[in-house]
Amino acid sequence: MSAQYLGVPTWWRPAVQMFLGRAYPIGTDLDVGITSWQRTVSHNREVGGVAQSQHLLATAWDVAGPDQNTYASRAAAVGLVVIDEGDHVHVQLFRAGLIPQYLFDQVAIA
Repeated sequence: MSAQYLGVPTWWRPAVQMFLGRAYPIGTDLDVGITSWQRTVSHNREVGGVAQSQHLLATAWDVAGPDQNTYASRAAAVGLVVIDEGDHVHVQLFRAGLIPQYLFDQVAIA
């Protein structure tokens, strides 16, 4: 069995690190909080997440708070994909449809 990082295979770790390297620093001075990051397949189903949610790969999170719009602007400026969900902002590393299903099958935690 390969080494694990956040429950995903070692070979996926660079993608998680890339996401964190872009997504974390841009919000340290803002009044926002991460409300959802990595999800298991079952939890993703429970909350109504899409089947190929990047939450399953630890390359997406949701941010909420008074400064969420500023966070969204900064996220877009560093090349992250931003989806305004109203009560929170969803931020992910890759655009939808870019990651093939077989990667979700290999990386996502049941």
